[in-house]
Amino acid sequence: MIAHICKSGEEQSLKEHVEHVSSLCRRFSEPVGVSAMAELMGLLHDMGKGTDSFQMYLRWRAEHDDTEPLPKYIKHHKHAPTGAIYAYDRWFLNGNPMQQRTAQIIVLCIYGHHTGLMDCADQKNPMKFQTLLEQDKNIIFYQEAVSYFLNNIADEAYLDHLFASACEEFRQKTEALTLKQFPIEKGERYARSAFQAGMLTRFLLSVLIDADRWDSACFEYGRDSMKQSHPAPDWAQLSEWYEAYAKETFTGTGELDQKRQEISDLCVAKADGKTGIYRLSVPTGGGKTFASLRYAMKHAKQNGQQRIFYIIPYNTILDQNAKDIREALGQYEGILEHHSNVMLWDDTEEERLRYRQLTERWDSDVILTSMVQFLNALFRKENTNARRMHRLTNAVLIFDEIQALPRHCKGLFERAITFLTTCCHSTVLLCTATQLELKLPVKPEELMGTEEELTALNRALKRVEYLPQIRPARSNQQAADGLFTLLTEKSSVLMIANTKAAAWDVYEKTCERLKADDYDLIDIQPGLKDEEIREQAKYAEDFEILCVYLSTLLCPAHRKEYIRWVINWTKGGGRALCVSTALIEAGINVSFPVVVRSLASLPSIVQAAGRCNRNREQAVGEVYIWELAEEKLSSLEEIQQGKDISRMMIELWDREYDALSDPEGIRMYFGKEQEYTKNHELYPIGKNTGLTLVGLLSDNPKRTAALKKKPPMNQSFQEAGEAFEVIPQKTNPVIVPYREGEELIAQLNGSHTMEEEIRLMRQMQQYCVNLYDNMYSRLAGEDALYPVGESGIIALKKEYYSEASGVKTEAGELEEMIF
Repeated sequence: MIAHICKSGEEQSLKEHVEHVSSLCRRFSEPVGVSAMAELMGLLHDMGKGTDSFQMYLRWRAEHDDTEPLPKYIKHHKHAPTGAIYAYDRWFLNGNPMQQRTAQIIVLCIYGHHTGLMDCADQKNPMKFQTLLEQDKNIIFYQEAVSYFLNNIADEAYLDHLFASACEEFRQKTEALTLKQFPIEKGERYARSAFQAGMLTRFLLSVLIDADRWDSACFEYGRDSMKQSHPAPDWAQLSEWYEAYAKETFTGTGELDQKRQEISDLCVAKADGKTGIYRLSVPTGGGKTFASLRYAMKHAKQNGQQRIFYIIPYNTILDQNAKDIREALGQYEGILEHHSNVMLWDDTEEERLRYRQLTERWDSDVILTSMVQFLNALFRKENTNARRMHRLTNAVLIFDEIQALPRHCKGLFERAITFLTTCCHSTVLLCTATQLELKLPVKPEELMGTEEELTALNRALKRVEYLPQIRPARSNQQAADGLFTLLTEKSSVLMIANTKAAAWDVYEKTCERLKADDYDLIDIQPGLKDEEIREQAKYAEDFEILCVYLSTLLCPAHRKEYIRWVINWTKGGGRALCVSTALIEAGINVSFPVVVRSLASLPSIVQAAGRCNRNREQAVGEVYIWELAEEKLSSLEEIQQGKDISRMMIELWDREYDALSDPEGIRMYFGKEQEYTKNHELYPIGKNTGLTLVGLLSDNPKRTAALKKKPPMNQSFQEAGEAFEVIPQKTNPVIVPYREGEELIAQLNGSHTMEEEIRLMRQMQQYCVNLYDNMYSRLAGEDALYPVGESGIIALKKEYYSEASGVKTEAGELEEMIF
């Protein structure tokens, strides 16, 4: 019997495939201590291929196009249920509680290795787990497949031996899965334990999917799937490379430079700790990126961990941090960026294949990815996402700007990092200037010390003063007039608004005022190098101002170019105005003497202040807080709540505004936010249903309330995976004709090979804008969109894209949109 036939006609036997997959499963799961469970799943996962009917199907399909329908004489059947049903019949039905728990996890993973984890219970059937298995047994040539497997691949004695080992592994994991080492109330412990067991199931599914797909791909490409893809990372060597880079690069001797070095050194000193959850609370501009990198490399070496993840909320920060880390580690090839804006360096077919394999598997030493990708790996239904999850084990996970975690994902995030640190030998480092209060079994250790030490650090790194001017609220015209005054009196100004509409209107009105008073607005010239921009700024007149608007209506390449100009123009001494949405406020290395923040949550205000006087170019920077009367937030509930709390705190503190960013002020803010958060943090599903995504993935009481005797696991995995979205709003990707983007569109419209199309589509990611449905529909109705060749890509006509504002919009379309 065969498992696969590759394009060359070579056949892989079923025995070879399942033995390879079981060996890979054992290897991948060893850090978590469930290698026997994983090996058993690997052996049984393709048991259903061992029938004459399935073999006929495989051979026919190898000789025909994928789109050609099967002839009637081939009785094709699903192969995944067979091994699952065997485990269910042999070990679940008559097993003791421990055997049933172990068997159910194995059954769920084998059954879902192509389709994802099933619902153990759903709205119509609280016994769906048993019902599906009993139905499938009648239509899959069950006895024939089992007989072939036991006679030719593995006998029952060996399978029973493996299962006994799997039960012992699961028994040993009980303390970690039930969180017995932590003081948790009984009811909460039961729900959290169920969630932990669900996470273990997802982990084992991930192992099985990756092992199965990897061995299949290696067979197709003539590679050895058993060979390690690359040697284990040498963290000591990487640390040496970093120290040499830092010695050559960070040569400043000022007070701020010394404080950043002290923070970094303290992180290294604390890196000897055991695995767990830690916090790194450092004010903006304190050097968190490199401090956390140094910590992670030493900590990974100390604890024998295999990889480091940087998990970041915004792609704008990810781009910048990836560049910085590559430089610091000597362009180390074991660094992987996985996000929508990435471009390949060596854009060849081999490089694209390698990149796809790496991103599908996260098989690198240092991985920079987004919070969206991280949460999708843990909770989205697609097996492509689930495949990556097991790489999060035996790792150091650095979460940058953790305060940006969407509040509806908070409960899921808390439980996920609990599982990864208690069961998977991983370490979590939560980095931010404004620590979000998380409900965890144990309070994370703060690397920077006590609250008194944090307050002292905050004061030592003080670079700005807060100047709230929220009464009365300003119209957009009044805000523009205020910016004009600040520009003429104070030099360069950055303003950050909550919505695209407010940002664009204020920007446009400010530019009109500047032009009316005979100021010249500098044109951005394509192709100028950084030093040429600085040189031009050096000799600019006082009446010459660089004016830039930033939002996600500009494609990534456009935004990067504008940010590059802002950084170098201000470094050269030129005067600049930048009006932006919140995309610029976290982690972007711009520095303005004056920042204006539209009233928002306290973390957003503090992050915005991080763009002010970043390197102490002057004695103190000024951060103004204005309320914009025309800014509409009716559909942005989370932002409105944060804004209301900040207003209350500003009025309460009454001129003691420096305390806003101290630990006491941050703690007070999140305490006030709790009332809002508790109604959203478990990810409610639907209106007035009482369902939450956390509930579906825990003990699932809504779905199983009528059952007197429940199976060990009752989760609605499929329902939860379909409901889960980090960013709920649907968007549509459109390629825009910004500079090189126009040429790429033309090339795709012309004749080209498949390889050239793949290369062009990869490059086009830098020229893509994601449009909400209302704007997309309007542009489609105006015939502003058109298909590009036969690629499936939709492009925007040139007249609908502006150098100043990006995608052109109509009044009202920008309201209630952030970033």
